[in-house]
Amino acid sequence: GLFGYFTTHVATSDIEKFNFLAFLSTTRGKDSTGVMSMIRHGNWGAKKDVRYHFLKSPVPAWKFLEMDEYQSMVRYTDTKGFMGHCRAATVGAVNSSNAHPFESPNGTIIGCHNGTISGEYPFKQVGKTDSEAMMALIEDQGLKGLNKVTGAWAFTYLDFDNDTFNIIRNRERPLFYFVSRIGDFAYASEKWMLEAMQEKFTVSGEILSLEPYKLLT
Repeated sequence: GLFGYFTTHVATSDIEKFNFLAFLSTTRGKDSTGVMSMIRHGNWGAKKDVRYHFLKSPVPAWKFLEMDEYQSMVRYTDTKGFMGHCRAATVGAVNSSNAHPFESPNGTIIGCHNGTISGEYPFKQVGKTDSEAMMALIEDQGLKGLNKVTGAWAFTYLDFDNDTFNIIRNRERPLFYFVSRIGDFAYASEKWMLEAMQEKFTVSGEILSLEPYKLLT
């Protein structure tokens, strides 16, 4: 399952919202959890070691959220958002290496994938999962490369060349997003997760279904 939360400057309450979405997303996958935090200052094009941190582990989210490494990462004071993924393994062994997010071969794309790619597809030799191959495909050919694959997919990813964070899906995988009245942005694989977040934290805003094949940046 995919989930994330972005704001202009992350506060403790925002971390709590993201953690809540992570916990709910275990209903989509319990094999592994991965989170990337994005640095607030500067452009994505800054040095890699100052623009993001990420952590991956082959444990369900409720254990992941208790890890000291995770607690240290989210306490970083200059963060503007988090991208997360709960994995239900389909292709590849269950380990940290096969957990999301994945980095493309040249490091220009880092992202998460929900779904399963079937049959033959470009860059199948990259890594040990179809998701790794898709990051390589997007880096090499852009989104038009997805026309060459068959299967279910929804992607959330950072594009460092274009300094953007993007989400996109096809008809086989759901993806919903929330925009608050003050401009905060959240997303999840299922609508009820965002509704539960709204109710628990009393945040006003609108929940929308991402239109298939429409890139939201």
